[in-house]
Amino acid sequence: MRRLLLAGLALLPAICAAQPPQWTTTDTLEHRWWDAQTNPQMNGLSCCGHADGELLASDQWHATSDPQFPFVAQVRGVWTKIPAVAVIAPKGEEPNVANRWRAKVWSVMSWHGARQGVVVYCGIFPEDG
Repeated sequence: MRRLLLAGLALLPAICAAQPPQWTTTDTLEHRWWDAQTNPQMNGLSCCGHADGELLASDQWHATSDPQFPFVAQVRGVWTKIPAVAVIAPKGEEPNVANRWRAKVWSVMSWHGARQGVVVYCGIFPEDG
């Protein structure tokens, strides 16, 4: 799992630069909020902005009792363990009130040999989850 996470993280700079972020021509509070999210546990790694983020419905994630993987979420259609290092506290209050209590994840697809997997590098989960 650790190798899969590291392989996915190595691809982040290319993936984030490969496509322009959603709303590049608009300057909204919501756009700025998504863009401001970073992971301090990974040297301030940018979560890439809203174009790479995914909102999850309440039935697409749940908390676990495992401190190394405190959440499990359905990301890109795959149930994925979320490592503790990927869980971040949001920077500021999300401007879109309708989405404030929804879980959010940023992920990439990773390949290790013949295995394909989802790597989550940032995740925000409601405290009452």
